[in-house]
Parts: sequence; C-alpha cells; structure tokens
Amino acid sequence: MYIENKGQIGDSKKYTIQLDDGLRLDALVSKESAVIKENGQVLDSSDLIQLVAEELKETVLRTKDRRLTDRANEILGSLGYDPVQVVEEKVPLDSADQAYVRVRHYIGPAKAEDIAQRGQFGGEGHTLDQGKVFLEPASWKILSPQEFQDRYAITHGNHGTAFIEFLVPRSELESQINDRNGKEEYFVRANSVENDQATYKIASEVKIFRR
Repeated sequence: MYIENKGQIGDSKKYTIQLDDGLRLDALVSKESAVIKENGQVLDSSDLIQLVAEELKETVLRTKDRRLTDRANEILGSLGYDPVQVVEEKVPLDSADQAYVRVRHYIGPAKAEDIAQRGQFGGEGHTLDQGKVFLEPASWKILSPQEFQDRYAITHGNHGTAFIEFLVPRSELESQINDRNGKEEYFVRANSVENDQATYKIASEVKIFRR
C-alpha cells in the first residue's frame, strides 16, 4: 500500500491510497469523518471500506515510515476504527545497517537529556526550527562550542555545550545552504505530528556527550 498526501481542502486533508492489488482510491479526511472515492464516485460498500481498513492496519504494522504510519492511522480513526498502536524497537546505535547513517546534534545538556528520554525532537512545548532538525554526520570532527557557533553561524540560544548522536534513515537526510554563511548544512524533516506540533521521532538509541 502507498498513501500520498495530496494537500489540504478546507478543514480536511486529501490522500490518494494505492492498494497492493492496483486499486487507487481518494480519501478526504477530517477530524470527524472520512469519505473514500473511486474514480470520483463515493464508495459506500461496507465490505470495501473494511478491506481498506484492514490494508491500512497491515501498513501500520509493517512499515518503518513514520509519516505513512500517521497517515494510515488518521484515515483509520476517521473510518471509525481504533488507530493501531505500534511498539517501536529502537535501532542499536552501533547497527551496521546501511539504511541508516549516524549523525550528531549539538545542544545544551538539559535539552539533550530531554530529547534522549522522549526519543524525539519537537512535540508539545517544543518547536522545531523550520520544521527541521539540523545535524551533521557523526564521522565529522567534533566541534568545540565556539567552533560549533562559528561553523553554523549561531548567535544566540544553543551554545553546543553538549551533543547527542543517533541514527537516521539515510533516505531522510537532506542538505541546504545556510543563508548566513553560505555553508552546506544537513537536516531531517519532521516525520510526525503530536498535538498539532511537528515532531521528529528518533529511530535509534541516543547517546549523550557532555563537555
């Protein structure tokens, strides 16, 4: 199954659902209900709705893509089904799985403890910068607090007095040019939403390094 986010229509979100047997459906989802269409026609067959629901449940259980999981659970809830709760096993930090890359994020000691404990960035009371988490490959040289501030043009807030390392899916790692200094910087985008707040849920164990 594949679920594509097609954007917002009023107070509802539109998704295209591609079932494994090739059937392509559209779902218009609000907090109260979901309308599923095939070729523009509203589907009211309880058997087909149940089939879609079962496919959604299987998708939640077998995928590691947090965004796909959240989309599937949102549609399930609107169809009147309980969202599927998945107990996530953290990937070991020393995993040799080439699908992941080890990264480093500079931060203060208290926030490092908080992120490691919650297993995520962002969420209620914690705002992500531009909806992203900025980081660097852990293979790079460890920067001193002053080097960190100079390298990333940090002028206030985070002074890099500690850092954490963890794994991210290699496919999620992106880069951009920092407008302040013209240097390349790496980031991952939020992969979930919690209480209407963007979050990035960490797939692996987290290790804290204090200065």
